[in-house]
Amino acid sequence: MLKEGGEEMGASGSGVSWMGHPLWLFVAVAVAILVVLALLFLLISVRRKGRECLEMVADRFRGEDVICQDNSASFFGKKSKKFKQVRGNGVLILTRRELFFRRLMPESEISIPLQNVQGVETPLSFLGKSIFRPLLKVDYRTETGEADSIAWYVKNLKCFREGIENQRTKFG
Repeated sequence: MLKEGGEEMGASGSGVSWMGHPLWLFVAVAVAILVVLALLFLLISVRRKGRECLEMVADRFRGEDVICQDNSASFFGKKSKKFKQVRGNGVLILTRRELFFRRLMPESEISIPLQNVQGVETPLSFLGKSIFRPLLKVDYRTETGEADSIAWYVKNLKCFREGIENQRTKFG
């Protein structure tokens, strides 16, 4: 907006344009620095959590025969919880006796005894979620005997699928 004398007027009508003021540049740089620092803090936190998770899993399964392990398995959810859950990455481990998952954030653990596993499938989606690659879907019975299923994306799908199927045959 122009005044009568050709001077530019700001939005407040004061005749001062704040858009060209050095304060905006300072604020923009400060916000950019804060965003970078927040992302850096988040990255460091996730790496620390990942390290702690791997140490915990290594301690828990020390001396056990680990058949397959994926340190970046992507959890797609449990059928029983429907759509009220968050996807997340973590460590998925298959041993002779159980399928174990520890999610990084939010922290949680899932342990499925292989004797409770009813079947294994490799669908392209689960609970309406997909990454357009086959997933590891495990049908099982809960501790109370109810049917449920769970799915992950794992890098070595063949190892997990065949490993679970081979171990299941040992339980009859």
